[in-house]
Amino acid sequence: MTIRAKFATGLICILVVNLMAGLYAFRLYQQANSQAAEVREASSQIVATALSTQVRFKKQVQEWKNILLRGQDPALFDQYLAQFENEEQNTRVSMQRLIELLGENLAARETAGQFLEAHTHLGEEYRLALGQHRLSDEGASLGVDERVRGIDRQPTDLLDKVVEAARAHKDQTLANIDISIAGVERHIFLIMVGVMTGAIALLILLVDRTIGQPI
Repeated sequence: MTIRAKFATGLICILVVNLMAGLYAFRLYQQANSQAAEVREASSQIVATALSTQVRFKKQVQEWKNILLRGQDPALFDQYLAQFENEEQNTRVSMQRLIELLGENLAARETAGQFLEAHTHLGEEYRLALGQHRLSDEGASLGVDERVRGIDRQPTDLLDKVVEAARAHKDQTLANIDISIAGVERHIFLIMVGVMTGAIALLILLVDRTIGQPI
């Protein structure tokens, strides 16, 4: 084999090794970013679901207030009660979905479970209060309100804790993603430095054996 052929073959081998190292590094970075995007999306969905549950619960409480304020009219009473029950169901479905999304976040799942228990108790007390008073009677709404006043505080506080835990989970997840990406970038940098150093060493050896020694 001629000197030119040996030199060309060596250069081609070096270029192939560099190309393979570059493709491997690109694949590593692409996989890291893909996994980070999935985790980021999941954490964002948890926060969005928690906030949606909070909004639905507030709507439920508002419908209860509408019952007390305008429930003297039978038609309006039925309307607001139906809306109350609809938001009650929506709140429970949304919270159950959130519990599924929380996965291994046991503390947040426990708080969410406590909210569901308090939420069920809230609905039972609301209906019991309505059953003991006829809103068509004068002053009945005041009696109902007095019976259940402040009962929504516990589920409200628990829901606030769930939302706070969801946001904290998202912040921690994003921080972990940044650490993971930084680790991958550091790994890629070391790979490329090692490959380029090896390539330069091989090139020097190649030049020495194919050109220097024959001369």
